[in-house]
Amino acid sequence: MRPTMRIATAKSARLAVLVLLVFIATAAAQVRPALVKNTDEPGRLPYQNMLSFSGGDTSCPTSTFCIVQFPAVPAGKRLVVEQITILAIVAGGAPNFLAFGDFFVTNEGNIAMVTPAFVAGGGILSSTFYFLDRPVKVYYEPGTTPKVKIGAPGNFSLPSNMSLHGYLIDATN
Repeated sequence: MRPTMRIATAKSARLAVLVLLVFIATAAAQVRPALVKNTDEPGRLPYQNMLSFSGGDTSCPTSTFCIVQFPAVPAGKRLVVEQITILAIVAGGAPNFLAFGDFFVTNEGNIAMVTPAFVAGGGILSSTFYFLDRPVKVYYEPGTTPKVKIGAPGNFSLPSNMSLHGYLIDATN
């Protein structure tokens, strides 16, 4: 073999080894996906709470107007309310006022108003069952107390109930 041929073959062999080493290094240095924790995932910390109210109890300052108070939002969490469900038993007409807020006055302290599109159902003892199940989007900060005001032209004559549905997210970010 001639010397120039030997040099060319040696150079080719070194180049092949170099290319192989680059591929091996690239394969070894592949970026792996980071492990993450989705703290804002709606299903991660679901929230659902149901309370009863009735004319004459502490949540109803009058027989036609109630402020339903839910438990305070835990420290470090933010509550996202996405759905409200109500069964109101009223003697004298469907509920006509619904708001997220905390003052006794209907037009003060409201953070969200909801169209009270109740559907009438059956009845008992001269009272009618009114149902509401609708999406909302209301936020409560850590330590705050979710409150919902409901009013009707007639009396909340029998125990009714209200549920809030949503999820808690981390409030520290």
